[in-house]
Amino acid sequence: MASIIHSAWEGSEDITDDFLLSYRTQYELHRDRKKALATFHRVRKPRGGASRPSPMALTWQDFLEGVRNDPHGSPKSRLEILEAARDLFERKGSLKQMTQNERCAIAGTGSQQESKTYRGLHWSWFGTMRGLGTFASLINKAPDNISDALYHIPLSGDVDQEHYEHFVADFSRAFTGEPRAGNIATASRLLAMKRPDHFIALNRANQRGLAEGFGVGYTTIRLDTYWNKIVMPTRLSPWWNHPKPRSGMFNRRVWDARAAMMGCIYYVGN
Repeated sequence: MASIIHSAWEGSEDITDDFLLSYRTQYELHRDRKKALATFHRVRKPRGGASRPSPMALTWQDFLEGVRNDPHGSPKSRLEILEAARDLFERKGSLKQMTQNERCAIAGTGSQQESKTYRGLHWSWFGTMRGLGTFASLINKAPDNISDALYHIPLSGDVDQEHYEHFVADFSRAFTGEPRAGNIATASRLLAMKRPDHFIALNRANQRGLAEGFGVGYTTIRLDTYWNKIVMPTRLSPWWNHPKPRSGMFNRRVWDARAAMMGCIYYVGN
């Protein structure tokens, strides 16, 4: 015991102002990581008979191959849409600052006539919301509250659960007094348009496949469960944590929108 104490004493150093500054700086740098490690997230194995692989079992190369081999030929269109959405948020700042045509593109409530859609793109690849009258009406005529909800999600940097919970609270309040409430389809559509690196738009064409892959019940994915059942398992997956490729323009574009691009693998059609 005496030798251990002596060894520790010999290797010690004075706690100076410089030492404290160094410690404080590095503590602040790693505080978020410590917070993340303190929260335990349960994930599940894919359900038996799943038609698609578990997202958590995919390497970056597996994921990229799945995107490239999308039988519906959607990768190019999807990337163009997500990049156009990014450009809108960067230029306009928020949903309510956009024109009605631009908001409809982001929300998936635009006209079926391609000539009337923003930039002539097939915005319905991430879910068609035209039939959801209350949501479409708010996007068209009174977008402020939905816009304020989406503003909680930062356009760059990390997105954490607190950001998401603030979004959910305000998004739900935006439908107060309306005949229909907001749901996971409309909410995740907006989230994927703003931060496709963290969120996937859920709809009838992909929700069942994703639920099977993540080992959760198809009907249990709601606004209050989406973060834990879809977002967190996605963020724990090997392909999501792969460093951004240094070369290959297509690969880099996919990486920037990797969560939303899961749709290429799990889309099964209506």
